[in-house]
Amino acid sequence: MDDSKTDKEMTVQEYVFTLVEQAPSDVTKDSNAREELIEQASAEYIVYANKENIQDHEYHFLSLVRVKGLLNDAQEIYENQTDDLFELAEQDDNEEYKRELAESAGRYSVGNTYLALYSLAYETMDDLVELLVPKIVPEDLDDSVSNILVDEVDRYDKRANLLYQAEIISEDTKEGIERMGNIRNKLVHDVDERFFVTFLDDTDGFDHITDTLNELYQQVYDKPIYVTDNEPIL
Repeated sequence: MDDSKTDKEMTVQEYVFTLVEQAPSDVTKDSNAREELIEQASAEYIVYANKENIQDHEYHFLSLVRVKGLLNDAQEIYENQTDDLFELAEQDDNEEYKRELAESAGRYSVGNTYLALYSLAYETMDDLVELLVPKIVPEDLDDSVSNILVDEVDRYDKRANLLYQAEIISEDTKEGIERMGNIRNKLVHDVDERFFVTFLDDTDGFDHITDTLNELYQQVYDKPIYVTDNEPIL
């Protein structure tokens, strides 16, 4: 730990990095153990930190750590529920029926976790996109122009399109923003979607969350979410 700083003077990134750096090699080399340590360290930081001194970049860092934790939680809940129900239905000889039943149970059990996940991911994404909008405006123009642009273009998808046209974000990131927003809106406003999570039918994973948030964070703060050399959180 840096002797020139007390814990309370550290940013959350510095605190997390310090604990990861001090952890045994079997923890740092195990991705699951490292992620658990990062979540624990982030929670500890919130306990002792003076919330009045926490900066936006720290809140966004903490949010992205929590997003990763919710992704892991959702996968674990889903797998455990489907495995348990599949075992209970073993007396039935219809394998396809058993798998469909287990799949439905898994989706039902994980709906609220996905709601929390996409809600947090959406709010973080929306914050980061808003912070990027002023980059569209040439530096020689008054700040009021940026403020007007932020006020006038008040939807995340429209802002994402402007950022893409200005070549500030990639097409993949623009599509990731739109996808996150669409799924979040369905989960929030459609009860059936929370029970059946039909968006899983059209997804090949959750890179659209992690990759999108990581690029947005990097664009806003000029660095990716890293806590150890070449090892991103997300």
